[in-house]
Parts: sequence; C-alpha cells; structure tokens
Amino acid sequence: MVEDDMRREERALIGRAKEIEDSIGIKPRSVIAVGDPAAVLLESAGEDAAERTLVAVGSRGHGVARRLRLGSVSTKVLHAAEGPVLVEAPPRSRRP
Repeated sequence: MVEDDMRREERALIGRAKEIEDSIGIKPRSVIAVGDPAAVLLESAGEDAAERTLVAVGSRGHGVARRLRLGSVSTKVLHAAEGPVLVEAPPRSRRP
C-alpha cells in the first residue's frame, strides 16, 4: 500500500515538473526520498557541489510560537543551506 502511494505521488510529481518545464522552459529535477525532510532536501540539492542549487520549500504559516515548539522544515533548510533558498508562504486569508 505504501509503495502504491509512493508511485502515485511520483507520477503526480513528474506531471508537475512537466508543467513547470512547459511554463518556464527549465526542467526541474524531481526526487522522491524518505527521511528527515530538511536533510533530504539539502542532500538532494547537492549542498557539497561547487554550483549552488536553489532550494524551494513551502511554509504552512504556523507562526513563530508553534514553529519554535515543533520545528519547521523551511526554517531548518533556510538556516542550514549554503545556497539560495526560496520559501513560499501560503496565501493570506481575507477576513471580511
């Protein structure tokens, strides 16, 4: 069952990478990995390579108090990466 989920997610990721390639003309490298998310992202980005790779991560917008208590993948990557990092925040909800 886990393997089926991984295959489904891999197909979705490949499809999204194709959309990005069609949109901007650059083919992103997609990797599915298991482990600590921040460590896997940094390893996949080739942090030890001579040319730095942009690492793009999302943020759920939990806020400072919760992030300090639970930790955050985007915060860990932002502090540990030696190259550029893009953190995409969720859209703000509009209150009437």
